[in-house]
Amino acid sequence: MPDAGFAPILAARFAAEVLGRRAELAGQAAELIARLVPVAANNATALDAVLARLVLASQLLAVPVTQRILDLAPADWLKSPVPNPRVQA
Repeated sequence: MPDAGFAPILAARFAAEVLGRRAELAGQAAELIARLVPVAANNATALDAVLARLVLASQLLAVPVTQRILDLAPADWLKSPVPNPRVQA
C-alpha cells in the first residue's frame, strides 16, 4: 500500500528544486511550483514550504533576497550582538 503522506513531502522537495533552478527555468518556476500546491495540501508543513517557495519564485531575480531582507528588517536587527560580560570568548 503506498504511503499517502509521502506525496506532500515530495512536493515540498520538488518545489525546493524548482526554486533552486529558477534562473534556468526562464520564468516558469512559479507556474511549476503552483502545480505542486494541491499535492502538498494534505500536510500543513509541506504546504507552508511549497507556498513560501511559490512566493519566492514569483519575485524577480534582479534584487537578491538578502538585500530585500536588509531593506525590510528594522535597523536594530542588523546591529552586531553585544557581548555578554559573563561569557568568556
